Amino acid sequence: MQRLALPLLLALLAPPHPGGMPDSRSSPAPRSPARAGAADPGNELVVIATDFKFQAPDQVEAGLVNIRLFNRGREMHHVLVIKVDRLDRISRIAEELKNTDEVEPWMHSLGGPESVGPGGVSSASMILEPGRYVLACVVASPTSHRMHFMDGMLKELAVVKPLSATAPARLPAAELSLKLSEWSFTISGAVHAGRRTFRVENAGKLEHHAWIVRLQPGVSALQAVRWADHPTGAAPFEPVGGTTGLEAKRSVNVTVDLMPGEYVIICSLYNPLSKKTHSAMGMVKAFTVTD
Repeated sequence: MQRLALPLLLALLAPPHPGGMPDSRSSPAPRSPARAGAADPGNELVVIATDFKFQAPDQVEAGLVNIRLFNRGREMHHVLVIKVDRLDRISRIAEELKNTDEVEPWMHSLGGPESVGPGGVSSASMILEPGRYVLACVVASPTSHRMHFMDGMLKELAVVKPLSATAPARLPAAELSLKLSEWSFTISGAVHAGRRTFRVENAGKLEHHAWIVRLQPGVSALQAVRWADHPTGAAPFEPVGGTTGLEAKRSVNVTVDLMPGEYVIICSLYNPLSKKTHSAMGMVKAFTVTD
């Protein structure tokens, strides 16, 4: 389960839509594949985040699910997809999310679109089986330091069996690989500017996440990590996406729009054994995006 210790909390697939955001006058709805015989594009799940609420469908078909987060709030937001294997009330689930020292075996972090700022779009694709899920934002407000789900950003999602039989779902091919482990990130090859899709795999034994941020000129990776750990004032970087907490042996695709510049990938989950964040234990990766 994604755990970020206060005030350490912060804060695809179908690529993010190049146009504007959905019409706010209607609720977003999942979209199913349209053409028989074509490569399965999966189902689209649009999530609109405000301060502090998720607007999203109540259900989506199982299989490949492409989640797009539109941040219409004033703070950073993300989506953590959690599979819940019990019928506990949503209030009980919220109580468990506050616990930074223990991971409940009946709650499974499956990733999701990582934090972006106001007006930003973040996307992630994953394979979801039928069952009960919740969408959570566990970012902490840089002003109140309260986790956003505590103020309403926790929504149930039913993943249902498709109406017709389908072949087993698979993640689409990705041009880049990003592996997570204790305590490092590994990127395959050079990263060039443009819209890029990463296959993110948690090859470690613990839950990890990957937050990709573009540094402002003159800002170091250390400064970025310090701000992520103790957010005060404006962020010294632009968050571009990634994946939220991903339990061991899970994979997702994330698609991000990258401009040339200096970037850092951060995992700021809290390790109750060491009493440190993963970034403090070295889980930080600086890289350059070229033309």
